[in-house]
Amino acid sequence: MMPNRTQSSTRPGQGQVLLLRFSGDLTTKADATRRHMTRRLVDNLRTSIKESGRPARVKQSRDRLYVELEPPTESGPSNAEMVARLARVFGIQSVSLTQAAPWRSLEDVVREGYAYGEPYVRGKSFGIRARRMGERHEVKLRSAEIQQQLGAALLPGSTGVDLSNPDVTLFVEVDTKLAYYFVAKDPGAGGLPLGTQGRAVSLLSGGFDSPVASWRMLRRGIALDYVFCNLGGRAHQMETLAIAKRLCDLWQCGTRPRFHAIDFDLVSREIQKSVTTRYWQLVLKRMMLRAAEAVAQRLGALAIVTGDAIGQVSSQTLTNLAVVSHGMTIPILRPLVGDAARLSAGECASDR
Repeated sequence: MMPNRTQSSTRPGQGQVLLLRFSGDLTTKADATRRHMTRRLVDNLRTSIKESGRPARVKQSRDRLYVELEPPTESGPSNAEMVARLARVFGIQSVSLTQAAPWRSLEDVVREGYAYGEPYVRGKSFGIRARRMGERHEVKLRSAEIQQQLGAALLPGSTGVDLSNPDVTLFVEVDTKLAYYFVAKDPGAGGLPLGTQGRAVSLLSGGFDSPVASWRMLRRGIALDYVFCNLGGRAHQMETLAIAKRLCDLWQCGTRPRFHAIDFDLVSREIQKSVTTRYWQLVLKRMMLRAAEAVAQRLGALAIVTGDAIGQVSSQTLTNLAVVSHGMTIPILRPLVGDAARLSAGECASDR
């Protein structure tokens, strides 16, 4: 029988919930490591939510994280903005804005699914993907039954079922108490939760390579502070500070990164006065690494991150990289060493 949409009502526990899936990097870890990383991930999510200004609660199951949203205010972020914000938290594979409703029977799941899905499938082809979350004895519904009965209810208003290339796919996930309905999975940043792999300093140049290198290390769970060796005056420093701030605002919830600007004008003058011209760039890079090393040691950071890529410029040949790195007491991480930064332009885009 066709469900009556007027029967769908707001009940305790019903409302809009963000469903967050763990990244593959996290789910493959041993249980103890996964628990540690999940705790940090939840802390980072709560920090991001707090900074958004929109009240929400984070709940956790074995396979999912759920963010229960309070209704949006006129001045606060919208649902779509919350999806985009939490998708940037490292350790999250994807985010779905769902409608959650309690259930006791298959009829409840179908009725609520019809109320949610009918506007999406009206006049379109559709498919349904249902999934049971939890043990069989806890969730006594079969995914196939949900798909069949909900599909039959939605069919009259649609152009038909298409399981290979539908206009709309309606997803249903059912746990012991709630059914979650959604039609989209927004990709997340993936990677490891920020702060689970220690701290490093990133040597920013003001160009494109070093921010991309920084983003890649953030994605691997390394918390960063930033070091800038200033050769271009206040304007150059403010431009680089804006880049660092953009990285921090979008990608570093859960940490308190610092920006260290070091005046390198006198260092540059001394190099030009004392060093053969052909070695100026190498010695300058060497001194920048030493400055970053000094900051790292003071902060207790474990490594230096740079945007070096083999052959990108003359100072980044393998021989020259070996020369400038000689004698350093902490590792130098070069995530772009084997590829050009321009190939990674979309990785840390501000609209991701």
